[in-house]
Amino acid sequence: MRSFSTVILPDSNVCLLGERRIRVITLALPTSSNLQEIFQGVDQVAIAHYLSAKAVERIISSSATLEAARDGVTKTVTDILDAYRTTIAGPGSGSGGLVASESLRDLPVLALGLIKSLALRQSAGIPSDMRAYAMALLTSLTPQLLVPYLCPKFYSLHDMQEEVSARASLSLLLYQRGGINANAKLCCSVVPQTMVVA
Repeated sequence: MRSFSTVILPDSNVCLLGERRIRVITLALPTSSNLQEIFQGVDQVAIAHYLSAKAVERIISSSATLEAARDGVTKTVTDILDAYRTTIAGPGSGSGGLVASESLRDLPVLALGLIKSLALRQSAGIPSDMRAYAMALLTSLTPQLLVPYLCPKFYSLHDMQEEVSARASLSLLLYQRGGINANAKLCCSVVPQTMVVA
């Protein structure tokens, strides 16, 4: 366990009856020399939150491009997973697939959601005000709200109940590909002439 302390001495205007008061802030953090414990205790949501703030900071504070911010996110996640593979899992583990601990298994998905977000997406079709709003969201959302922003929930359509699909206001064009048959009812707002059967 390591402890860090700092002392804040308020302005002299705050003194009450000639008393000087100080505020002591102490932070105690657990430490470990075992890398396995460190990788098991990693908070992937906190890492994604940090990466989003650093990517926006890199774009705003310097003359870095969107590509540099995207590469920074990719490089950081790659370095974390490479460190896990070389130190914990061993260099010969896996058959070329992704090797990650249980606490890091969603980090690549969160990083991909960050890279594909409106703030970092490489596209000339995104208006600057929408990009600025997305950057403001990335820096102001709490970690718990950042996850659904980066990776929204997906619902399977093939087993959706009929009353739910009837209430949904989505216009869907589904087709059969790869042996997956997705059955859903199309909303009546779809013009039949615009539907193309592939």
